[in-house]
Amino acid sequence: MEYGRAYTSRLMAASDAVDLIKSGDWVDYACFLSTPITLDQELAKRAGEVEDVKIRALGFPGLAAVAKADPEGRSFKYNSWHFTGADRKTNSHGQNGSFGTEPSFPPGSTVSRHSGKDSYHHR
Repeated sequence: MEYGRAYTSRLMAASDAVDLIKSGDWVDYACFLSTPITLDQELAKRAGEVEDVKIRALGFPGLAAVAKADPEGRSFKYNSWHFTGADRKTNSHGQNGSFGTEPSFPPGSTVSRHSGKDSYHHR
């Protein structure tokens, strides 16, 4: 298999990629320097069009556009794996549904409490 050809055959614009996301889907954002900022901005434009799209992010620089576009959390459930300063501000204002308070996890996940800290595991 020629991996370069397979890779380039799947490349698309962020605006086209977000059209593939359906209500109820999970979207994993890459972390830190690999954060998909353009994809986040394009997905935010679909607020009100999709429902219950769950997003997992880690160290998003600033505040995700999906969290700004849907503070009630009807379209997007934004889950932060690393509670940044922007995440804490949003959470303290009670924005974006379960954001930071009751995170949603995929089926088969468990939550356990050790030494006063939560740990999350996916089976």
